[in-house]
Amino acid sequence: MHADERAGSGGLSVVPLVAYGVGAAGVIAFAMFGALALLEDSSLASSCGADTTRTCTERDVAPMDRFALFADIGLLMAIAGTATGTILVLGSSDDDNPGERARIGAAPWIADRSAGASVRGTF
Repeated sequence: MHADERAGSGGLSVVPLVAYGVGAAGVIAFAMFGALALLEDSSLASSCGADTTRTCTERDVAPMDRFALFADIGLLMAIAGTATGTILVLGSSDDDNPGERARIGAAPWIADRSAGASVRGTF
């Protein structure tokens, strides 16, 4: 069975599920490392930050910066994974009509006393 084959009748392809898994791992990493960065920030505030007269050195703030970087990477993973999974799900074709693909279109319209635009999509 290929990775892009459907996982049963009417099921999702494996590839979007993997993308959603990456997105979920990104959310977990973002939450975990974000919380660690906030805890480190409050620890620094009491030892060498705003709550004291001592200033923080690069060595003092390095762990907090590292946690914040990992949280940012986790957030990017979450966004990329969920966006990729959604695009793959919406862009996949049915097994019954392999030539039919997802489409989106927009058209302006004008009437006697109004105007606007309509958007139509098929999935």
